[in-house]
Amino acid sequence: MGSLLAVSIVFNATLLIAAAVVSYRLWFSSDVIEDWEVEAIRLRNSKDPLDQVKYALGYAGGGVHKRIDENRELLEFLLEEIPGFIDKNTWVEGWIKSNDDFFVAIEKTVPIAQGTFYSAQIDSIGKLGFPRPWPKVGRNTG
Repeated sequence: MGSLLAVSIVFNATLLIAAAVVSYRLWFSSDVIEDWEVEAIRLRNSKDPLDQVKYALGYAGGGVHKRIDENRELLEFLLEEIPGFIDKNTWVEGWIKSNDDFFVAIEKTVPIAQGTFYSAQIDSIGKLGFPRPWPKVGRNTG
């Protein structure tokens, strides 16, 4: 049970840190505001429900792309730093995979063209590099 608590703490702390960084940049930074930040503010303050959904998907907590990436990073962390944990607790992988499935379904349902981490998706040769792919876990799960 202690391992589950540690995983939960790491996951929730990651979400809180990402949200704090984005909030700071949007509201308190004295730097020049970039175009994506202006769009984030516009969407966040809009009365249109679709704009609010676009804000949530593109910007809140780093946006859906960041959530997908960090969810997968969490599984990579467990596989690398706590060898055998996933093999002993296979349900944890299923839990993380169900979050991944949900985040990816949301991403595909309401595609967005801009977001906090949107520009990081395409690398210099035009290949999708973000979010990271589903980690290899030794079983056919993704």
